[in-house]
Amino acid sequence: MGLEDIDDPANGLMLFSPIEYCFDRLQLCFLVDPESSDGGRDQIVCRVLDPSIRDRLLVSVAESRGNWSGSDDPELAALTFAAIDGARLKFITNHRPLREALNFHARQARLHAISRGWIDESWDFRDFYTDRERWEKMRIWIDQKLTDVD
Repeated sequence: MGLEDIDDPANGLMLFSPIEYCFDRLQLCFLVDPESSDGGRDQIVCRVLDPSIRDRLLVSVAESRGNWSGSDDPELAALTFAAIDGARLKFITNHRPLREALNFHARQARLHAISRGWIDESWDFRDFYTDRERWEKMRIWIDQKLTDVD
């Protein structure tokens, strides 16, 4: 998967609506673990950056957005954002999102979190950036996505 495929559905993440909502608002991000035995291909973890959502139930965010019709699963009903902090994404297909795009989103989320006082500048992670042109295209793409959210 390359940058030309950035809008390809195979490059997407299918997320539970409250996770997607907070991801789009830079309250959480997904980080690739380059130290994993597979080079990070399947080791993508969630990091919650906004402390105000840590104790919130995921279903409460879904309900407030009108995206929840209920469930008989008590584990899901009790799941908070703190519980998914550090959790690994589970993939059900062989498709994986573009690592550079996830990394770019995480960089933007980090800057957003620092500006809001959620984290300090010492919180950091490995950067996968290697190509200035690719970074610039991703910056333009994410700026457009954030404009669409506002």
